[in-house]
Amino acid sequence: MATFLIDGATWNNVRGYGRFTRGLVSALVRAGNRHRWAILLAPGEEREMPLPDGLEPRIVKVSVRPGHAASAEGRRSVRDMLLFRAAARQSRADAILVPTVYSWFPTGLPTVTIVHDTIAESLPSLVFPTKTGKFLWNLKVRAALACSASLATVSESARSSMIERWKLNPDSITVLTEGFDRDTFHSNRDEITSRRVRTQLGVPPDGRLAITVGGLSPHKNLKAAIHACALLRKSGIKVVLALAGGGAGDVFHSEAEDLRALVSSLGIVDSVRFLGHISDLDLGDLVRAADALLFPSLLEGFGLPALEALACGTPVVTSGRGALPEVTGNLGVEADPNDPSALASAFIRATTPENAELLKREGPKRAALFTWEESAKRLLPVLEKFDPLNQTS
Repeated sequence: MATFLIDGATWNNVRGYGRFTRGLVSALVRAGNRHRWAILLAPGEEREMPLPDGLEPRIVKVSVRPGHAASAEGRRSVRDMLLFRAAARQSRADAILVPTVYSWFPTGLPTVTIVHDTIAESLPSLVFPTKTGKFLWNLKVRAALACSASLATVSESARSSMIERWKLNPDSITVLTEGFDRDTFHSNRDEITSRRVRTQLGVPPDGRLAITVGGLSPHKNLKAAIHACALLRKSGIKVVLALAGGGAGDVFHSEAEDLRALVSSLGIVDSVRFLGHISDLDLGDLVRAADALLFPSLLEGFGLPALEALACGTPVVTSGRGALPEVTGNLGVEADPNDPSALASAFIRATTPENAELLKREGPKRAALFTWEESAKRLLPVLEKFDPLNQTS
């Protein structure tokens, strides 16, 4: 039996990083129930998102919550890093899993680090608000790559980008996958709930609901989605665009104010809703109520919102960038993310009755190929290499 430690910096994150960490780690604990599992958390974090049975919280009394300290505009203090390092060493764990490189810190333990993408390296001007943030990020990533005993990522696209950018040994990177909560994201649409959601958002009976899901970071390219909404309205289509994500609790670089200003300048304030963070339960209802998800991101390491939309049987308009084709297969309607008119046309194609029926039928089947259990199955052997029972003299 081995003891494995989890860096819990993203356990309570409200974006995809949090859903990834909770989904993967919960599946790991179930799959590796013969081992001991513990997670490093700041005071109070163990009471926010529930921990699965078999995952023991180890509380570290730091001055700043690690998820905030490791964000685009933050940094961990030397004191806090030393406290986490001491807690990691005192755990006597055989290895530590860092679910995302953005929260990596040196522990002195064999470390398995998950690198989700190379967005920060490929699109730095859209990720970092300051040159200092960019410099510190590059320093941290280089250190993580050099010090990690093993690396993993979430798609073949991300793996290829890592190899190309950092000249890594292809055999050193394990490709995982992502999954979704089947209780939240499913295709059993309740018409009463969907009508209520659409009415609350001001969608007229003969109108259409487009949604975006995720942060309001510049690389998400939401300005193009807003311009596409304006073009659809101009063509006579009564579309409402709802942006779910961002707001309080989002520690990443945001262009929320610029997006609001753009909506105002285009004269479509009555057609765009900034929802901020919403609960997973409400998000599932929103995705099922939508006519389509707009996902014009300039780069994605995976694209969890696209998978969740497929699980709900909701059409997806994507940029086709990064790993998005791996997720959607032939079910996504792709468009040039730099061309709002192309995005508007793709939305029209995606929301035809024929395509809507296709997604209701085939979307959940496609989504079922991606599970947290499969991701844990691929990652557990990587961790078990550090099990003392597997060490040879």
